[in-house]
Order: sequence, then structure tokens, then C-alpha cells
Amino acid sequence: MGDGYCYATTSSPTCGGYLDAANGTISSPNYPYNYPDNAACFWYIRRNVNQRIVLVFTEIQLEVTSSCSYDYIEVYDGPSTHSDLLSKFCQGSHLRFVSSYNSMTIYFRTDSSVTRRGFTANYYTLDNDEVGSCQYNCGGYSSGCSCDYNCPYNGNCCLDFCTQCSYINSGYCGENSTTAVTAASTTGTENIFKKIYSFIFQSLKSMTVV
Repeated sequence: MGDGYCYATTSSPTCGGYLDAANGTISSPNYPYNYPDNAACFWYIRRNVNQRIVLVFTEIQLEVTSSCSYDYIEVYDGPSTHSDLLSKFCQGSHLRFVSSYNSMTIYFRTDSSVTRRGFTANYYTLDNDEVGSCQYNCGGYSSGCSCDYNCPYNGNCCLDFCTQCSYINSGYCGENSTTAVTAASTTGTENIFKKIYSFIFQSLKSMTVV
């Protein structure tokens, strides 16, 4: 990837680079085969002003330790490794990160022994006014609102939760629902209570008095 923003004490393919396309893929060197020892790769993603970067890891197979001190990935919220660290990890499933602004940095480091298949991740960009939406965030957290199963009960669903992610909580959304509960949505909250009362009533009705 890129022009070789990678250094290693053993012979290894180039990795890392400056990425400015609207979307793309980054992978560990040699992926899907084992990555080399002693690699250090940097990817710098930068987009237009008023855009944010969404990064989703689709596979992660690294040497795993409790502190991820041997082989690991770091994701930074900004243009360099001096930016705020979003996460350091060496395992996980479909990890997802969203930048606060229009740049993100990914750092991949390996030690001198034990290699694995590595990782691959996709990134894409959203305009700032799209980030607070469930269109690309089902099951996760968007900017200022949520798209996960519990958001109706926490009162923090994004406004398009039911139109975009009804499969996450079909019992709440229902077949024809196009709205979601938000902090300012009393109608959605009332509907939840109605469902609770209905459930209690039906349960009591079905009980047999001895």
C-alpha cells in the first residue's frame, strides 16, 4: 500500500502510505499471508474539510497478549501518532472507529517473533451531517446518538434508527414504524410504556385463578 511508509529490520513488503481517496482498504503486509517480523507501518488518511473518516476492521489475527505489547494496531484521531489515541488492540471482531475531523492515522507494529495472518480494514468518508445517522452505523454508536439494540430504552436512538436498522430491534420498531425514541421524543417513550402495560395485561389475563 502507498509508497512504503514502513520500516523493518527484516526484509518485508512495503506497507502504509498517504491515502486521500473517498474510500479504500488497508491491510497488513503480505495479507492474507503472515506478516513479517519487526514491521512498523503508518497509514495517514486525510479527507476534505467537513468530512469524517469511518474505519472498519473486517479481520484481525495478530499475536495476542493481555496488554497487546508484541504485535498491535493503534488508531489515532488525527493526522499523526501525536493525535489522540482512539484504541490500541491486537484482537477483536468488526471494530469500528470514526474520526472527529477529516484525518486519521493507523499504526501497525510487530515484534521479532511469532507472526499471524494479519488484518484488513475498509475505510470510507461521511459528511459531518451524515455522521449522526444510522445509515452506516447499525449496531454501533453514531455522533451524538445510538444505533444499537438498547437505544430505545436508553432514549438516545438516532432519528433514522427504525428506517435504517429495524432488524436490530424489530420488536420495538414494528413493521410500519419510521420513528425512534430520542431524548426529546416523548411519543416514543409513551409507546414503550404502552407496550409494557399491554404485556402485563395480557399476562394477567392468561393466568388461571386457583
